[in-house]
Amino acid sequence: MGRVSQVSTWRHFHVKEKNAKKEATCRYCSKHWANALVTRLNAHLNDCDKYQEAKNQNEDNEESDGNSETTSATDTPGSACFAGASTSTSTQPTERPSSSLSNKSLSLDQGGGPTIKYCKVKKFIDTMSKDETDHANLLMARAFYSSNFSFNTASNPHLLGFLKYLRPAFRPASPHLIRNTILNKEYARVQTSIKTQIDEAEALGLISDGWTDTNNDAAWRIISTQHPHISGVGCVAHALSNFMLDLMQIKSLKQIHKTGRQIVKEIKLSHVKHSAFKEKQTELYGTNKKALALYPKTRFAYVVLTLDSLLKNKSALQSVVIDRSLGIGNDVRKAVLDEDVIWPCIEKALDLLKLIARGITILERNDAVLSEAVQFFKKVPTLMDVNKFFLESDELAIDIDGEIEEDGGDLDCDDSDDDVEF
Repeated sequence: MGRVSQVSTWRHFHVKEKNAKKEATCRYCSKHWANALVTRLNAHLNDCDKYQEAKNQNEDNEESDGNSETTSATDTPGSACFAGASTSTSTQPTERPSSSLSNKSLSLDQGGGPTIKYCKVKKFIDTMSKDETDHANLLMARAFYSSNFSFNTASNPHLLGFLKYLRPAFRPASPHLIRNTILNKEYARVQTSIKTQIDEAEALGLISDGWTDTNNDAAWRIISTQHPHISGVGCVAHALSNFMLDLMQIKSLKQIHKTGRQIVKEIKLSHVKHSAFKEKQTELYGTNKKALALYPKTRFAYVVLTLDSLLKNKSALQSVVIDRSLGIGNDVRKAVLDEDVIWPCIEKALDLLKLIARGITILERNDAVLSEAVQFFKKVPTLMDVNKFFLESDELAIDIDGEIEEDGGDLDCDDSDDDVEF
């Protein structure tokens, strides 16, 4: 019988150092040596029946597994990994940690002796099957496609180093594979998925964005010519917004909006005035205060948002403008304190414009229907007839000195303040 190595020999014994000598106890039969020598321990292993039984049982189990993998010297009984026993000697080799890469192991407990566990070498090797590698490369390629990454990124040394650090066994696909083989397979899969979804859908909607012209008229004509029962419709909410812009060309509405913008700028463009206004807001409204803000034309219902912020802060504005120490202009003070013209005009303008703003809010929903648009368009003429005198008046607002940029940016307007009930 061949001898096991000196390093492997100590694994089969409990070892202690005492008085510069090593005491050893057999893990299998508990035989003890006060002065242990490797030659004596090797000779004992050759004669120890319990050790031989454990060794033979392990070999029988390996044969029954039918595993033809080649193992290193650490797979022999002489290099077994022990569980349930430990030593503190500095000469005993450190046991290799078990790995979760394989769950094949053998635990032996012969005659009440210590439990030993024999480990396959593959427990210490990171491997990936071909299917695992292909799937990982597919996931990486999808990230490239969806993020519009350059295919050459797949050969970036920093990316490769990162992937190797995460999983040493992973072999990333080359740029050539990502731009050809993997891309073709993924394209075919997506096409099949789209076709399946279309076949199973109860209805089909076609959405175009800026094809041939901004209004999509040419695309609509193609569809309507071939299918007369189909009508092309643009964004109704956007149409209502354009209608509001047209209304703002009426002199009375334009003048009211201009006056309101100048009042807001008088307060917001001065730190001293704005600070005094915010203090008055807190005093009068507490936690229910609403921001005073300007909104640009790019916002739906921008006029309604601006005028509504003025109306909700009416009391605070009037309390601030009477403080002459703040240096507020006379025209602005006169406009804010005008209960006969300015504020009634703001309220009338809001009555008319809020109807359109309410229609925009409802019709830009995902579940909006065209019949709702018809209802709102029918209400507009009636409301305009009611406010006919207001719309035809030429001198309803005080003309404040100073030009105002109609397309100016927002002044501290925030989406959280857009809680106007249209």
